[in-house]
Amino acid sequence: MKVSIIVTNRFVEFLKPYPYEDLLPYFSFYPPNYHFMPSFRMGRWNGKICLLKRNRVPTGLFFANLEKIKEDLGVRFGIRNRFVPVKFRNTGVTSDRPYQNECVERMIEAAQEWGGGLVLAATGVGKTRTAGQFFSRLVGNGCFIVDELTLLKQAQQELSDVLGEEVGEIGDSKFLPKRITVATSQTLHLHEEDPKFQPWVEGLQVNIIDELHVAMNRRNFAIVEATAPPAVFGLTATLELQKKHIRTKAYALTGPVCYEYPLTQGQEEGHLSQGVVVQVLKPTFNTTEYDSHQFAQAYTDIIVNNPRRNTLICRLAREAVKHKMFPTIVVERIKHLQKLSDMLEDIPHRVVCGKKTVEERLSAKRKFEQGKVKVLLVNKVFQKGIDIKRLDVIIDGGAMKGKNRAIQVFGRGIRLCEGKAGLLYFDIGDTENRFEKAAKSRRLAFKKKSIPLKKVEVDSVGIEEVGEIFEVGERFLKKVVQKASQLALFSDEAERKSA
Repeated sequence: MKVSIIVTNRFVEFLKPYPYEDLLPYFSFYPPNYHFMPSFRMGRWNGKICLLKRNRVPTGLFFANLEKIKEDLGVRFGIRNRFVPVKFRNTGVTSDRPYQNECVERMIEAAQEWGGGLVLAATGVGKTRTAGQFFSRLVGNGCFIVDELTLLKQAQQELSDVLGEEVGEIGDSKFLPKRITVATSQTLHLHEEDPKFQPWVEGLQVNIIDELHVAMNRRNFAIVEATAPPAVFGLTATLELQKKHIRTKAYALTGPVCYEYPLTQGQEEGHLSQGVVVQVLKPTFNTTEYDSHQFAQAYTDIIVNNPRRNTLICRLAREAVKHKMFPTIVVERIKHLQKLSDMLEDIPHRVVCGKKTVEERLSAKRKFEQGKVKVLLVNKVFQKGIDIKRLDVIIDGGAMKGKNRAIQVFGRGIRLCEGKAGLLYFDIGDTENRFEKAAKSRRLAFKKKSIPLKKVEVDSVGIEEVGEIFEVGERFLKKVVQKASQLALFSDEAERKSA
């Protein structure tokens, strides 16, 4: 069967007749928990979200499924190409890290072939710098989209350093675009129909969406449709592409995967430090019985207001400070941050969360890097690209089941820094309660990424016991670092011999 299509940068249009029903499975998905949604339960909706609408689908999603459609259905496509090419210079800013240069070339190819794509690269390997190198090759205007103001300032400075030119900003009531601009998704969404944006929007060639794993929502789809640039890219370290609803939305927003650089490869090549996970399994008995819908109350009672659990977290942080290390405690709720802050009032520390201003968050980061602040207490903002190189101990007390979250938080601690041996990651794993499954989920996530992990069971949270846990972690990290050094020596020797 031959099907005629019109290919543009953002959409592929199917010309009738075409096998609509046969194509539908490739361009639709069931969202999580759809069977609980009122419209499904009342029989007004079949539960599927279909992206094949008005005879067209997003271009990136089409090309991501093209070979599978040809193989399964035997369809041949007659293409009418109305693709607007993005123009690039032959040369630009390069890096001394080969993978960054390779990534830029792949992105340029993807812009020409699919109108964008996904870059899956480990946290800490320099995705923002790579974006800067890509923008240095771009002829025309580009926009780097972030999720919040702290990241706007950080990305704006880094891109400016790479490009050697002033980088604009759109956010916090400011509209100061340049050739390359950093913008918050909130501000773009708020002003997408504002007439003063139109001249800038019409000149856009490329959007790059940072931290795509937290950006796949209606707002960002609306931004892409409103700005409609010829190419759109997504940057992320963790994306569960094995899940169809995530895979379909990601391909529709940006395009197929155009480059991958996993965490283990970054460590093997010496661009990321080594790290280990010590999961401290602590029984947290609770005689109260909770219904399935009482998660919030159970979380408050068992995690946030648990004195013995919080004592364990704080004593691990104190032990790290005693060893002249730089720990960060990660939890979810602001009330939990406040409770831990009160318990650590004698140690110089800062709380970093959404309630703090951009200036306060950047000041806390700066003072931590300088050693004036000994401990950072953070919540979900820590998962969004905050760059703290000196960080060498993470204590995760959030008890969350999200696999992406666990890997994202770990990745924040393995950036290279002078004098840093590696990362000690203490995961507080609950047992004997409903959060035991979450601890197992995180453990499996670390193992899947080949991150070294050791389990330690503890009943008491006394000072001596916590000291022993910390020593177990240090010995474990030392062993992993030594093994990595030996492998690097063998690899270098093999290369010399082959040369």
